Amino acid sequence: MNLADMPTKSMLHHRPKPAAHVSDHPVIMGDIYAPECNLTVWQRSLDDSIERYVSRLCAQQSSLNIRTVIQCDEDLEKNASELLQAQLPAGDGQASIVADIVELLQMYECLLGPSHIGLRMTLLKAAMCPKFHVDRLPVRLVTCYSGTGTQYLPEPEGDTARIPANEPESVLQLTAGDVALLKGDGWHGNEGYGIVHRSPPVSDHQARLFLSLDYME
Repeated sequence: MNLADMPTKSMLHHRPKPAAHVSDHPVIMGDIYAPECNLTVWQRSLDDSIERYVSRLCAQQSSLNIRTVIQCDEDLEKNASELLQAQLPAGDGQASIVADIVELLQMYECLLGPSHIGLRMTLLKAAMCPKFHVDRLPVRLVTCYSGTGTQYLPEPEGDTARIPANEPESVLQLTAGDVALLKGDGWHGNEGYGIVHRSPPVSDHQARLFLSLDYME
C-alpha cells in the first residue's frame, strides 16, 4: 500500500477517535494507514557507535544543517550514502549513523511510495517549532539522535480545542532513538485530525540532533 491507496473520505465518515500507536517493533509503522491512527512510534535504542559519534558531533560542532531531496529509485542507497558521508563529520561511527539514516529512507520509501523524499538533518540549540501545531503535509518521519524528542498531545475529550491556547497539563514526548510517523492534515481524509505536536524546549547544556523525512511527489 502507498498514499495513493489511502481510504476515501466517505470511508472515514464514522472514524474513531485518533490515537497514537506505539511499539518496540518496526512493524508498528504500517499502522499509519489505519484511519484511527495519527501517530506511530517505533521505540528503539541506538547502537553504541551511533551514540558515541553523536555525542562527539554535538560537543564539537556549532551547527549542522543538511537539507536535500532524495530520489526514490534503485540508486537511493548509493546516492544517499554518498551525500551523507560528504556532509556529516568524519570519524568513528559515521558509517553507522549513515547506514541508520539510509535504512529509515528505505523504510519510508517502501511504506509510503513517494517519488522523492525531503531529508532534513539539523543540530538544534533552540526549539525549532516551539508552539503546538499540526503539519499541513501528508506524513512526516521524525527521529532525534540526541536530546529530547518531539512532544505531542493526546486527542482531547469532547469539544476541547485540539491546539491549546495555554500550556496543557498532559504532554507526551518521544525519546532519543524513537522513530515516529506524524500524520498531518494533508493526508487524504485526515483534515482536522493531524497529530498536534511541537519541538521540545532545549536546555543550555543539551543539543538536539534531529532528522525528518517528508513525502514528496
